[in-house]
Amino acid sequence: MTGRGVVDVDFDKVIQSLWRAMDALDEAGFSLNPLDIVQNVAAARRLIERIVAIATDPPPGDPAASARAAQAWSTLARALTVTTDKVDADRVHRRTVWTGTAALAFDATARELDSRLTDAAAGARRAVVALEDHAEALARAQRRHADVGASLRRARDDIPRHPGELDQLDDVVRHLRDAVTAALESWRDAAAAAKACANELAAVEAAMPFPDGAAPGMRALDTLGQHAPGSGRPPLVDGVLERARAAYDALSPQDRAAFDTLMDGAASQRHRAWLLAALAAGSSISTLRRFAERINRAPDPDALLDPESALRRDGPFTQTTGTTCGSSSLVYASMLRDPVLALRVLTGYDATTGQSDDPQRTPADRFTELETEMKRRTDDPRIDPDRGWRPGNVSMPWIPALGTSPWAAAEELDAMAPEGVRYQVDMVDPASPDDKQDAYQQLVEATDQGNPAVLYVGDETSPRHVVLVYAHGDGTIEIYEPGHGERVVVTQEQFVNGEFSVGGWAKPWAVVTP
Repeated sequence: MTGRGVVDVDFDKVIQSLWRAMDALDEAGFSLNPLDIVQNVAAARRLIERIVAIATDPPPGDPAASARAAQAWSTLARALTVTTDKVDADRVHRRTVWTGTAALAFDATARELDSRLTDAAAGARRAVVALEDHAEALARAQRRHADVGASLRRARDDIPRHPGELDQLDDVVRHLRDAVTAALESWRDAAAAAKACANELAAVEAAMPFPDGAAPGMRALDTLGQHAPGSGRPPLVDGVLERARAAYDALSPQDRAAFDTLMDGAASQRHRAWLLAALAAGSSISTLRRFAERINRAPDPDALLDPESALRRDGPFTQTTGTTCGSSSLVYASMLRDPVLALRVLTGYDATTGQSDDPQRTPADRFTELETEMKRRTDDPRIDPDRGWRPGNVSMPWIPALGTSPWAAAEELDAMAPEGVRYQVDMVDPASPDDKQDAYQQLVEATDQGNPAVLYVGDETSPRHVVLVYAHGDGTIEIYEPGHGERVVVTQEQFVNGEFSVGGWAKPWAVVTP
């Protein structure tokens, strides 16, 4: 069982083997010559043995375990509701005995906590429904599988014992077909139930309104205010706090004290959140000092640091050539990973050196410069140019005129990703709803962990455009579309049904995700 109470098994592999068994039954033939009864019986027994080997295992899982998990979520939902009521009651009481600025600030924080607890309780109830539905569907699928054994027994009983029973060979095949049909239906229903439950629980997890732990230099409730459901509120998307804590713990006592001073002197909680993100990205203390000094001048640091703030149709992050959609997507991904780089592109100030760019140059100029450099790197088929053309140092072949290859994109995403995160290329059949559903789920899971993902889209014949999926909501993904430098939101239904358009293309061909 996975942590979510759903069996982690390759249902497709089992279902494919059952289909192959059905094909073998369709091709089965027997001689009507009474003299061939020995060969016919042997062939029938081999068929039965093959079906027994493939079809007798029921779909795994324990409906009772899913029911128990549902009960645990139900208990959590009730506890969250009780806590919400207590927070409400405390707010009402404090308003009668406490006034002033501090009281208003406390009430705002308590109201935020109240809202988060209410959302968490709703998510817990949603998990209850998903797990109860899974328990019922799995139990039905396993009951259906019981028909397999009965059909196999009938097949064995109908094996001819003398030439006069040769006509029973057709009954043997019919019973075996019934057995495989029951197994197929059972496994398909169990697979659908497992996928539906896993997807729903993933959505519940993503919608839970709490961050992944504490943040150095911030109170728990202040950290809560910097978090959002879905893939999270930048910059403290999932994974950033964990990396910030690890980076903070790795600092020397002197550097840790210096960082504490920077956090104490930050202009607001938003400024502190961006400082933590820069620490998580690996910035040195000297860079962080310059970074903090610069962003503290701005009342809203998001305008200086969040690349999404510059996304607008034909804005500064629009690709400059017909083959740099992939390059632009990768540059945008690197800005999401590193607030210091985002500051340099958006404002011209480089916190690593303390130098400012020529004031005549614009964010578009700096973005184009990085786009050109990215294009040069991804066009080079050598993984590490310093190692030359050695075996094992060359990527999959690709024509540069087609833009960035998926494997080159994966290598670049690997280079900018945190330790332990490795990207892979998965091709998508644009004509298969199941393939597109799986691809959509991969994109959601990637961004849910704070990892931007590349999506290749095109027409019915080939991939034609590269975009970056950088966030998700409840049932939606958010896309940077480099053709116009804008943000596009696509729902799950639109993605699976091909009812969306990014850069004029609506057929997914490949995803590059961890």
